[in-house]
Amino acid sequence: MKHFYPESPQRIPHGYTQPSSSYKSQVVYVLLAMVVFLVLYLALVAVAGYLLYLAISYPMEDVNRWTILLKAGAIGMAGMLFGFLLKFLFKKHDTNNPLNIEVTEEEHPRLFAFIRQLCEETNAPLPHKVYVNHEINACVFYNSTILSLFLPVKKNLLIGLGLVNAVNLSEFKAVLAHEFGHFSQSSMKLGSYVYMANRIIHGMVYERDKWDELLEKWKHTNIQLAIFGWLLMPVVWLIRKFMAFIYQGINLVHASLSRQMEYNADRVAVSVTGSDAIVNALYRLGPASEAFSHSNSHLSTAIDNKIYTTNLFYHHNQAMDYLIRHRKGFKEALLENKKPTTPGNHFIFEDKEGHLAEMYASHPSNSKREQNAKAVYIAGIEDDRSPWLLFEEPQDLAETVTQNLLRVNLQLHPNIKFTPAEEVQTFVDAEQQETTYKPHYLGVYDNRLLSDLDLSDLQVLVAAAGITPAQLPAALQALYGEGLQKKMEELLGRYKDIQTLTLILQKQDKRKTYALSNGFTYEAHEAQALLEQRLLVFEADEAWYAQFDTNVFAVHYLLTEGQPEKREELLQRYTFLMSWLEHYRKWQQEQQNLQNSLDAVISKGNHLTEQEAKAFAADFRSHRGAFDSILKEADALVFPALQNIDTTQSVRQYLLQEELVWVSADALQGEELNALINQTVLVAERMQRVYFKGLGSILSLQEQLAASVSAVEQELV
Repeated sequence: MKHFYPESPQRIPHGYTQPSSSYKSQVVYVLLAMVVFLVLYLALVAVAGYLLYLAISYPMEDVNRWTILLKAGAIGMAGMLFGFLLKFLFKKHDTNNPLNIEVTEEEHPRLFAFIRQLCEETNAPLPHKVYVNHEINACVFYNSTILSLFLPVKKNLLIGLGLVNAVNLSEFKAVLAHEFGHFSQSSMKLGSYVYMANRIIHGMVYERDKWDELLEKWKHTNIQLAIFGWLLMPVVWLIRKFMAFIYQGINLVHASLSRQMEYNADRVAVSVTGSDAIVNALYRLGPASEAFSHSNSHLSTAIDNKIYTTNLFYHHNQAMDYLIRHRKGFKEALLENKKPTTPGNHFIFEDKEGHLAEMYASHPSNSKREQNAKAVYIAGIEDDRSPWLLFEEPQDLAETVTQNLLRVNLQLHPNIKFTPAEEVQTFVDAEQQETTYKPHYLGVYDNRLLSDLDLSDLQVLVAAAGITPAQLPAALQALYGEGLQKKMEELLGRYKDIQTLTLILQKQDKRKTYALSNGFTYEAHEAQALLEQRLLVFEADEAWYAQFDTNVFAVHYLLTEGQPEKREELLQRYTFLMSWLEHYRKWQQEQQNLQNSLDAVISKGNHLTEQEAKAFAADFRSHRGAFDSILKEADALVFPALQNIDTTQSVRQYLLQEELVWVSADALQGEELNALINQTVLVAERMQRVYFKGLGSILSLQEQLAASVSAVEQELV
C-alpha cells in the first residue's frame, strides 16, 4: 500500500489539529440554540396537548346544540393544532440517493487500504459505507432519523469521480483527510440535531400537505363549523412566523460553527499532506467544474439527438484539454504553470476583504481557508499521479456511474443503447468547431445577439458602412484590429464597474473607497450616481454594435465580388440568421410575458379569488397561443447546412416534436402550466443552439473570404 500512499510531513507542531477557542465557543452557542429550540418546541406541544385534554374532558353543564357545537369545534381546533406540531416528527424522509453507488473493499482493495491508512493517520473512525457518484466533490453524510438523536451517527463517505478526475493523488489525499477531519469531530453530532430541528421547522413553516388541505376544506364547510377553522388560521400563522425566526437563529449559529469546523478539518488535511495540497485542490475545483459544465452542455445536445455516452469523465478530460487550448488563462487555473516558487510565501487565492462573508454561509471563503492552511506553513511532498490508480477497473466504474446517472435523471428505458464515448466525442468536436469563435474576435460575439440587418436593400446596407471596394484591404484589417480591442476593453471595464457598484449598493462590499476602470477612486455614497451613468451608456453600446455588424457584413459582401457562389451562400446564411433571430427574440419576449404573469399569480399567494384565477388561466392560454404562432411562423424557414442538424427535417420538428401542452382557459392547472414552461425552455435552448451554430458558419465563411484576399496580396508582393 505504501506505493500508492503519498508520503506525509514529518514534523507537525504539537496541538496543530486541536479545536481553537472560537471553535469551542461556537459549539457552546449551537448547544444553547438547540436547548432553546427543544424547550420552546416541547412547550408548544405540551400546551397543544393540554388544550386537547381540556377540550375533551371539560364538562358541559348544559347539553344543547350550541354547547355540542362549541365542544366539537374546540376539540377539532386543539386536535388539529396538536397534530400540526407533531406530524413533522413522524414524516418519512427518503435519504437514499439513487445517484450514489456503494463500493466495497472486495471490489476496490487499494482504495479501502488507502482509506484505512488515512483514517489511522488522522485518528478518525472508518466510514460506515463508501459511495461514489459523478460529482466534483467529496463529503460526509449520514442518515439522520429520530433515533439518531440518541444513538451514535454512522457516517458515510461519498467520493465524486469528477473530483478523482480533476486532482492529483496528494490533493485527493488532502480532500479525504479533510472529510476524515469531520469524521473525528464530536461536533458532527450537533449537525444531526440541527438537521432534525431544521426538518421539523422547515416542514412546519414552509411545507404544505394533507393537513393544510384538511384545514382548507374545514374552512369551506357549514359556517357554524367553518368558523373554528378560520379561528385556527391566525394561531398557525403566528406559530409559523415564530418558528421561522427560530429557524434563522439556529442556522446562523450553526453556520458559524460549520466555518470553524472547516478550518479545523483543513488543518487535519495539512497535517498529513502539507499546506499546499488542500489549497491546490480547492483552486483546481473551479476550472474543473467549468470544464464539467462545458462538456455537459455539449452532451445535453447529444442527448437531444438520442445519443447517450458511456463515459462522462472521458468528455471531462477532453473538455479540459480543449479549454487549455482555447481559453486564455485556463491552463494556469489548473495550476499547470502556477507552482509556488517560494514555499510558504505563495498565495493563489485573492483576499477580497471588501466583501462581507455571508452570515449563513457554512464554508469560509477559499482565501480565508488558504490563510488558515498556511498560517503555520508545513511543507509537503507532492505526488502528481492520478487517484484513479486506487480503483480497480476505473473505466468500468466510470461507465457504471455515467450510465446510472443518465438512466436515473433521464428515466431511460432499461434496454437503451449507449454510444462509446469516443464516438460521442466526434459529435461534440463538430459542435465545438461550429460554435467556438477565433480569439481575434476578442469576444465581440459573446453574450449578445447579432444586430438586426435589413437585407431587403443591399445597396443601402453596404452604403451605411461607408466602405468602397478600394478601401477593402484597410477596412478588413480594421474590423478586428486595435479599435475593436480598445472598445472591448472599455466594455469589459464598464461591466466590472457595474458589478463593483452593485455590490457597494447592496452592502456586500464594505469598502469606503474603491477604484473603477477609469483609474479614479470614489466614495461609497457616489455609487448610485455612478451606476446610473454606466447603465445609460448601454444605449450607445447598442448603436455601436449595430454599426459594427453592418461594417462586418458590408466588407465581406464586397469581398464576394466576382464569386457568385460565395455571395449567394453568404446572403443565404445571413438571411436565415436574421429570420431566425426575429423568431428567437419573439420567443424570448413571450417567455418574459409568461414570467410576468406567473409573478402576478405568485404575488397573490393564497388570496387569489376564483374570478382572478379564471382571468389568469385565460392569460396563460393566450401565452400558449402566442408560442404556438411563433412555432408556426418559424416552420416556414429552411435550415442551411449545419453540423449535427438534420436539415431535411422541418424547423417545427427540430424545435418541438410534440404539440404544446394544452392549457385550460377556465381554471389554473399547475401541472399543465409547468409542462408548458418546460417546453418553452427547451425550445429556447434549441433556438439558441441554432443561432450560435448559424453565426459560427457565417464567421467561418467570412474567414475563408478574408484568407483569399490575404493570399492574393501575398502573391502580389
